[in-house]
This record gives sequence, structure tokens and C-alpha cells, in this order.
Amino acid sequence: MNKVEIRHNPFIVDTDFVINGKAPAEGSRLADYKKLRLQRWVEGIFEELLDMFNGAASFQVEFTGVESDYLDLVDAAAEAKKSKGMEIAIKWSEAAPSEDRLNQIKNLIEEAKAHPEFSRFIFGNAETERYLNEAFGKDFHVYVVATMSSGKSTLINAMLGDDLLPAANEATTATIAEITDNEAMFQGKFSGKRINDQGEVLDSAETLTLETMTDWNKSEDTRVIKIEGNILGVKERDTVRLVLTDTPGPNNSQNAEHQRVTMGYIQNSRENPLIIYVLNAQQLGISDDNNLLRLVAEEMHKGGKQGRDRFIFVVNKMDVFDPEKGEDIPGVLDRVKTYLEGNGIDNPLVFPVSANLLRLLRKPTAKHTRSERSSLGGMASLFEEEPCMNMMEYMPVTSKVKRSLAEKAMQPLELASGLPAVEAMIDEYIEKYNFPHRVQRAYDAIQGAIQRAINEARVVEELNKSKAELDKIKGYICTLKEKKKKASSSAEYKEKILKEGVGIPEEGIEKTEAVMKSVKSGISGILRDIQAGDTRVSPKMAQQIMKRAEKDVNFLLDKALNEYESLFEWVQENLRDSLNAEYQKHVASIFGTDELPDIPVLEGVKNMLSGFSFDFSISRDEHDQDSIRVGTKTVSAGKWYKPWSWGSTREVDVYEDRDYVDVEQAWKKRVSYIDAYSGELRGSVRKRLLEIGRELGGYFSAFISDVFEKEFGKLLSDLEGQINNQKELERAVQEAELLMAWVNGFRQKLDRALMV
Repeated sequence: MNKVEIRHNPFIVDTDFVINGKAPAEGSRLADYKKLRLQRWVEGIFEELLDMFNGAASFQVEFTGVESDYLDLVDAAAEAKKSKGMEIAIKWSEAAPSEDRLNQIKNLIEEAKAHPEFSRFIFGNAETERYLNEAFGKDFHVYVVATMSSGKSTLINAMLGDDLLPAANEATTATIAEITDNEAMFQGKFSGKRINDQGEVLDSAETLTLETMTDWNKSEDTRVIKIEGNILGVKERDTVRLVLTDTPGPNNSQNAEHQRVTMGYIQNSRENPLIIYVLNAQQLGISDDNNLLRLVAEEMHKGGKQGRDRFIFVVNKMDVFDPEKGEDIPGVLDRVKTYLEGNGIDNPLVFPVSANLLRLLRKPTAKHTRSERSSLGGMASLFEEEPCMNMMEYMPVTSKVKRSLAEKAMQPLELASGLPAVEAMIDEYIEKYNFPHRVQRAYDAIQGAIQRAINEARVVEELNKSKAELDKIKGYICTLKEKKKKASSSAEYKEKILKEGVGIPEEGIEKTEAVMKSVKSGISGILRDIQAGDTRVSPKMAQQIMKRAEKDVNFLLDKALNEYESLFEWVQENLRDSLNAEYQKHVASIFGTDELPDIPVLEGVKNMLSGFSFDFSISRDEHDQDSIRVGTKTVSAGKWYKPWSWGSTREVDVYEDRDYVDVEQAWKKRVSYIDAYSGELRGSVRKRLLEIGRELGGYFSAFISDVFEKEFGKLLSDLEGQINNQKELERAVQEAELLMAWVNGFRQKLDRALMV
């Protein structure tokens, strides 16, 4: 039996493999996995081992890591046993969980903040502060997505323990409701604000009720309703605050922009928010569901295991099925899985629930109506008397989730509803993905601060030399001043930056065209669907076909808009990396000549300059969306949708006129309008890409003038001052030595905190 040792550290994203006592060869697939998160390679690891050992299928695996990663490895082993007939035994050495690490780092940052010298290397640095804000920002977003009549509002009300969102007619759910967990508030107590498109607060309520929510939801100027209240069933933590968002479905929004927002949550593979996709088992096959599910499938295929884990498919209204009538629960779930697989979602994890049962169980009895008391009694009898109605029997949850549910000591009927398992999956996702990512960002931020402190301390320590050596260094400093003046203050250099350093990468242009190609492909698909049926139909049928086509086109364009926004961010990052490389070359050009020998002091100055961080990020509100939205809103509002040009024929044998529409020709006429708007969209995107390039070039040029030159000059002046003043130099060296000793001890604490 072959022995495989795996030690995975999700906090610094590092994996060590040892195969039969030896590290994998450089360039092998296992070596390539070293700096990848476990979820990127775990599903293929056993097939890799099978190939590596020429079909030998017996392995003893010793895994060291956190529980969530261990469970993923167990799942991969089970699949390998099933599909490849492999024999795999796994032994686990548990590492401390992610939340503990985050708290340890938080304590270390407080320690750093209290240090009079080191604190300046953390606070006041744009990049470090951005990383720390990401690491310690408490809000974790979960978006609930569904089409009409899925019971989405009922599900959220069940999670809240009271009726807050209108659920009588889901078509009224026309705005975004963003609910922030506040464990300090009593169950059923909510406060809220109604906000318009400009971010202005239109109304507020300290005690928010269902009636107020209904009124706010119907107001056309409402963009989002921000709510605070206690979200039951999700673990209370000091480090995380759940933000649960009810999104308008694509087929019931009063605002065309809301569809794009909902799609954007699904397409956000950068932040990877958790999506709860609610389905109605009685109404599978709604066309709007098909569009959204195909979008989900695309995102799931992109993101590896995390891309799949962030989508939870909840099948609601399981209480409508009655085994006494021959309605088979496993059969219902098989139909759901087949439906999802038909939309490109492989091996979907389906969670059957009765949100209404849990809603009534959690809602205070005194608030129950006569109808609700009757409904609760009927559902309770059904779920208690029929063992097959226990939804926990069908839940694809890990042993960790089962253990978590057992610790909550819920009523059997609550668990049987299935929804507590979904709540526990939210907790698991936070522990598995959110915490490790945040720990990594905090670690990177502190490591950057440590390196900057070390660079500065080393420069000062190296000045502890003889007078003759210091005189030489003074001469080199004068040379550096001259080189700096020539290299960075010249108009030619800044012009070079503006011209050469901000060109849009070819890949960015290719991505632009790929998005539009996808739109055109989708439009061609609409024509194929029309051609597949009878192309000469009644005016009423033609109107229905065109309405469906209009929705599909809007969906395609909204999808493209979100992809373009992601492209803006990608181009921005790419250009920032290019400009950073240009900056490093610029620094190296000043130091890398025969005139300046490679002495430690000068190397230290070079490292300090190279370590300056600049943040050229363009915020989302700077995106020039208006020029893009014009085309989309026009299409979405149906302005390209011209009056019908009806053709007619006379049917002599029945003596009546009957109107027909050639839907194929009608569609082809409308395609020209879509092409025009698509061209406008493409032009707007290219214009925005060029603007991003110009803006970044301007920021970079300003950085060279306002930051680099000033900091470089200050560094050289400080060095000269220390060299010329012996007492000042002695003091500076002593302080540098103390700082270096403290930093080395601090770094050891940091490494221990993240050790696996």
C-alpha cells in the first residue's frame, strides 16, 4: 500500500505532499498544487495518484489540516472508490479551526498597534489597510434567489422567526430587502430604512412591520430596504455578521435593473457570496428558472469545488406532497435533480424543505391566525406520522453539519422541516471559505508591514560603520540624488508612463469580443428555437413568442453588462500589476549601474523604495455605467419592439379573414435593432477601458511626482543627517536594533498562530 502524507494550510494556502517518504518531483502535478487551495485540486487528487503509480489503487493517506478540508478529502476518496475501485484509508490529524486563527491575528494586530514604532508600518499604508478591512469586515452576504411562487419570502420569514416579508403574492416582491443580523434584538423585532437609487433614505421605522414592508415594497422609488433583526438558526459569532438579501425574481421585478443586480450576485466569482436558490418542486421548468440556472451552471463550472459549494439548491413546499396519495418523496427529488442536470448543473446537492412548517413552528403562537393553526396541525400530523416526510433523511450534509444540528437540541419537527440543515450549511460555508480567506488577507497585510519594518531597520543598522565607509556612502547618496533627478523628474519619463504603461492588454480586448460573441450566439439560439416550431402563427401566439424572446434578449444583455463590469476590474488589476512592474524597473534602473556598488545600505534603500504600495483601484461608483445602460434600458423597456406588421391571407372555404404572423421574419427584423444596441454597448465598453487606462496612467504619474520623489528625497536626506550626526546615528542604530528584535519575535508569533 502506498503512503501519501498531505499537510494543507488554508491560511497561507500552502500544501506539502510526501509520497512514500519523498517530495513529488519538481514540475509534477502534485508540486503544482502546492500554492493552490485544497478545493481547487481535491476532486482530482486520487486520479493523479492512480496515474502516478501506473494503476496501483491502494493508498494510505495521512492528512493534516482543518476539518472542512478533511471532509472534502473524504468525499473525494469515496468518489474514487466508487468510480475507480480504489482502496483508500485516511487518517486525520486535526488543526485548530479558522475562527481561532482570525482571533489570534486580531490580538496580534492590537499588539502591533500598541508598539510606538511598528504601528506606523501597518496604519497609514493604503494596501495594508485595504487588506485588513477585508479581513476584519464582519458582514457575510447570503443571497436568496428564486422565480415566482417558490415560497422564497416564506423561507426568509422562517429564518427570521416572524412574518416580515410579504408572501401572499410573491409578485409583490419587487425590491431588494437586505436583512442584517443583530443578535441583540428580540425575535420578531425589526427596524428598517427605505432607500432610493441615489442612496437617499426616504423612510425609516424603528419598529418595522409586515404592513410597512408591503407599502414600501410597492413604492416605485424604492431601490432597497435595509433591515436589522435577529436571524435565527445561524451561529452567533463575534467575527461574523450575516447579511441575508431577498432578491427580486427576474419575472416579477418592477425595476428592470433589479434583474441585472440579481444576476450579478450569481456571477460574482470574485467575492463568492453564498447563493440559496429556491425551487418549487411543483413548478419546475419555468423559463426564467432555465435562464438563471444555466447562468448558475456556468459559474459552477468556473470555480472548482467552491464554485459548486456556494450554490445551495433548496426545494421548497415539500409539505404539499402526501405519501398516502402515492406521492413518492425520493421520486420528487430525483425529478428535481434531473431538471437541474438538464440545465447543466452536474451532481446537484438538493435540500428539500418545508419553509412554511418551520415558519409556523418558530412564529409566536399568539400571532397565529385560525388558518395557520389549522395548517400547522395538518403539517405536524403529516410529518410526524410519515417517516418518509423527515427531510433530514434526504439532506446531503457532512458529519460536521449533523453534529452542529445535534448540538442545537431542536424539536424533531423543526429538524424534519429541513430548513435548519440549510442554516447549518451557511455556518459551514463561513468556516470553510470565509474565515480562511480573511485570515490569509490579514496575514498578507501583516507580512507586508513586517518586511517594510525590516527593510528600514536594516538600512539604519548598516550605517554602524567606520567614518571612511560612511564618507563613501555619502558620495554615493549624492550620486543617487542626481540620478533620481534625471530619471524621475523628467517630463520624458512621465510621458513614457502615460504612453507605454497603460495600454489595454490584448487579452482584455479579446475578453470584450468574447462577451459580445456570447450575446450573438444567444440571439442566434433564439432564432433556432423560433425556426424549430411553426413559423406562421396567430397574432396572439406571435406576441407570446416575441415577449419570450424579448425577455431572453434582456437576460443576455444583462449578463453581458455584469461580465463587462468584471472585465473592468480585471483590466484595472492587470494594469496595476503592469504599472507596478514598471515602477520596480524604474527603481532598479536608478540603482543598477556601475556607478553605485552593491552595498547593503544602498540595497536597503532600494528595498524600501520597492516596498512602497500604491493603490490605483477605481471604485465601482466611478464606472461609466450610464453610457452602457442607455442601450440596455432601451431594449429592456421594449422601445425596439415596434408595432406588428401583420400579414393576412383569405381562406375562401370558410369565408373569413384570419391574421397570421411570420415570426421568423418578425424576429429577423428586430435583430437589426438588437445589433445596433449591441454595437453601442461594445463601443461604450471600449471607451470605458481606454478611460481606465488613462486614469491609471494619471494616478501613476502623480504617484511618481507626489510620493516616490518625495519619499526618495526624504530617505536620502535622513541618511545624510544620520551620517553627519554621530549621536543621532548611534540613537537611530540602537532603535533599529530594538525594532528588529521586536519584529522577529512578532513574526514568530504570527507564524505560530497560522501553523498547521
